[in-house]
Amino acid sequence: MTFSKKIVNFLRNEKQVVLFLCIETCFFIVTFLSNFFKNLVCQSIILVLVIFFCIFSLYLLFKALHYLDTSYEKQIKETLLAEQINYQNQHILSIMQSEKDLMKIRKELQLAVRNYNIKTEDESRKLADCLLEVYKDRILISYCSNKVIDAVLYNKSLLMKKLHINYAITALINENIGIEDYVLMAVLVNMLDNAIGACEQVTFGKRKVLIDLYKKSNYVIFKVENSIRTNSNIELTSGKSTKKNKENHGIGLQVIESICKKYQGSYHFKVNTKTKMITCTAILMIPGENTNE
Repeated sequence: MTFSKKIVNFLRNEKQVVLFLCIETCFFIVTFLSNFFKNLVCQSIILVLVIFFCIFSLYLLFKALHYLDTSYEKQIKETLLAEQINYQNQHILSIMQSEKDLMKIRKELQLAVRNYNIKTEDESRKLADCLLEVYKDRILISYCSNKVIDAVLYNKSLLMKKLHINYAITALINENIGIEDYVLMAVLVNMLDNAIGACEQVTFGKRKVLIDLYKKSNYVIFKVENSIRTNSNIELTSGKSTKKNKENHGIGLQVIESICKKYQGSYHFKVNTKTKMITCTAILMIPGENTNE
């Protein structure tokens, strides 16, 4: 895209901003011309124009800022929705592969029973355990009844297996909980990415992530606990990070805190120096739900 086309697109899409700049230009011209008019009537007219342009420019500034803020939120939402669709598509493919693997295990069990003449229940159980061990990394595990959260947890569990991170997952969040799926996904993905990133800096055998997701009263609570380096310098303030990819990490924290604030919740963390673990907790209030539930 050429520079001229970019300018044209900007003028089309950012009309509020352009109008504000035009009014400010007119304001500057009128103020400048006032130096050349000494007549009282002309000065009065210029004063009225200056007051009008001041008020109108402030109004346009408010509208422009509101428009830019709305556009930014819309862009974030579209990005998160695309990411949500990607997670769900990957999950669907995993389900299809898991069904094929289960059919293969069933056939191998039937074949083994015929070939090895297995008669006792103990022998059958041992054979089944052996086959399950072979396919354990490819059998689909459902962690949560909420499909989006389940897709994210499954995706991240595969990544944690690949990175040799021990993990435990408890997820008790239902479908249609009252918060949009892309919001839940944004908080969970960023928290898990931060936890996995921290674990990558820990030596093998000491990597651990504990995930606890649940609903309490009218709140949804995300609690993620993960191991950290012995000499790690924890900086979990918005925009700050000790990780290599500092920019994205800081943005991730900003997303979490922004969502928590929007849903009248909170985000905080606690470091346990004895166990070398950090616990991060994000709390979101479910809109319009009775607190006495």
